[in-house]
Amino acid sequence: AKAKRARGLQTRPVLQLVLYPTWIFVKNYILKGGILDGYRGLLLCLFNSQYRFLKYWWLWKLKE
Repeated sequence: AKAKRARGLQTRPVLQLVLYPTWIFVKNYILKGGILDGYRGLLLCLFNSQYRFLKYWWLWKLKE
């Protein structure tokens, strides 16, 4: 987050904190076949989505 802030990237909270992690989950779990891996695929997709959320949340917090 600090590197992105140093490069001057802006945050759009609704897009980056709500829609982007949701899209990442849908893309990985449904479109890329994570659903076929059972609960391991579900956990992996949830963790990946949570990482994307936290990355942009910290960038947003640094902006304040």
